[in-house]
Amino acid sequence: MKTRIYLIGIGIIIGLISCAKKNYATCGLTSEIKNENFDSKLIQLKRVGIADTTIASISGKIYFTHLNKHDTLIDNFACASIWVKDLKTDSLIGTISNSKGEFQFTIPASEYDLHAQFIGYNKIKIKNIKVGTGDIVKFSAKLGKGDGETIYEWNPTNFYKNRNG
Repeated sequence: MKTRIYLIGIGIIIGLISCAKKNYATCGLTSEIKNENFDSKLIQLKRVGIADTTIASISGKIYFTHLNKHDTLIDNFACASIWVKDLKTDSLIGTISNSKGEFQFTIPASEYDLHAQFIGYNKIKIKNIKVGTGDIVKFSAKLGKGDGETIYEWNPTNFYKNRNG
């Protein structure tokens, strides 16, 4: 009896190990599903104007990429975190996107790292953004599934450049 239980236990362990190596939703009980792993991508980051205020404004839209059967889809991303880290004071200011993926917040003039993220999706980070008094900045990005990070860096002539490629 002990040998039979031991063999059943080994069979279950071998089955679980071989199942973990496959891309099945429920370990072979449903059809094969490919891993969804998409890079995050900066869609837009530009100054669209200057207002007569003492603060700057950042607004835009966050999208996400996912796989639906055999098609890659892009959709609005509700509740994504968008925030900036002030490089001089280390303070954080941010918000989350609404049900349409839209967001807006105001910040004092300074130099920032801009982040967008959501659990289970690749993060996006834009380093060293210089925001002046009254700047109106538009930022839109697409977050892809995964656990990586796409980093862009400030470039005064093009406003940004991709550090990853």
